[in-house]
Amino acid sequence: MSLGYYSPVQSGATARYSGDISSWAWTQYGQPAKAYAFTYDGAHRLTAGQYYNNGSSTNALSEKSITYDGECIGIPRLDMHKIPIFKIFSTESIVFRNFFLLL
Repeated sequence: MSLGYYSPVQSGATARYSGDISSWAWTQYGQPAKAYAFTYDGAHRLTAGQYYNNGSSTNALSEKSITYDGECIGIPRLDMHKIPIFKIFSTESIVFRNFFLLL
């Protein structure tokens, strides 16, 4: 497992000199390499995580359009088949395919 900051470990990631993690890469025995490239807003809050499988970006398992309103209020996510898995509406609840989990 490797974390990239000012030297990204995944192409497509932007170097971050503020302490934010730019990318994260890992491998599992017998599996292709996997990685995430992260983007942030001006307040250094995570806004997206692009998933890579064997060097190719894919929307499956990517985190897109993370939104904030003082606290994290929205993280949509798709599974490997691009079917929505869950979305966090606030820090107190998570929706898993129409089922709520209260934290």
